[in-house]
Amino acid sequence: MTENEAYGHTFPIVFSYTVLLITPDKKYDPPFEAGAGVFVQIGERLFVATAAHCMKNNAFIADEKGFEYPSKPAVTILNRGANWDIDIGFLEVTNDKHLKALGRSFCSLDHLALSDLAVGDMHHVVGYPVGNWKRQGTTTELVKCGFGSQFQEKEGEYLIFPFPKKEDWFRPVGEGFEKATFIETPEGFSGGGLWAFNRVPEGELFVPEKHIKLRGIQCAWWIELRLVKCVPIQRWLELIQEAYPDLRPELEAKCPALAE
Repeated sequence: MTENEAYGHTFPIVFSYTVLLITPDKKYDPPFEAGAGVFVQIGERLFVATAAHCMKNNAFIADEKGFEYPSKPAVTILNRGANWDIDIGFLEVTNDKHLKALGRSFCSLDHLALSDLAVGDMHHVVGYPVGNWKRQGTTTELVKCGFGSQFQEKEGEYLIFPFPKKEDWFRPVGEGFEKATFIETPEGFSGGGLWAFNRVPEGELFVPEKHIKLRGIQCAWWIELRLVKCVPIQRWLELIQEAYPDLRPELEAKCPALAE
């Protein structure tokens, strides 16, 4: 399988795991901030992994294909928790017709990888950049976009990546992807997943849980240093582990590092 063929398999799946989060704020035009999140299923519970600053109390899950503003949030949030010190958080959501109407998918614990990143390895982040917003009357549509960047180092709690190169942007098209316009203003990516695409050896079948790995959550841009900050996904799992004792056996079985 060539690299382009592999990306053709992986990008649509990663796009399907990505969800739009909206926080009302009248100081902006349109009057809200946008962020991203990743749908994750653990046992029978459904979660959104995101950056803490993207899930303030008035934040809600919206349909990226178009939503009225202001409008009543359709997806019910059952519970939330966050570590504000490092900017990571979760939302637990109800599995009902409103959630299903979004047409999203949920990644599983098998997609989450806790091992150390190797310097130079390529990773991808998907979000909803400000420059890709479209408005028609009171309806707003936000178009997903992604970028690739190579892991640079770990600094304290964070995984650090350089700003992506202009040629490393992409967006969904039909069942695949295409190169996208470089986003000069990167607002709207916060909360998006940090994804690693493992190569598929010749003759081996593509298995999403094996070849697509969620390594972290993007939380900030250091504009002056042209660096991207991400929180390792283990820190998100630790939040879930603490908040949901009933999920601890499954979490620790799948992710032994959590039992240490």
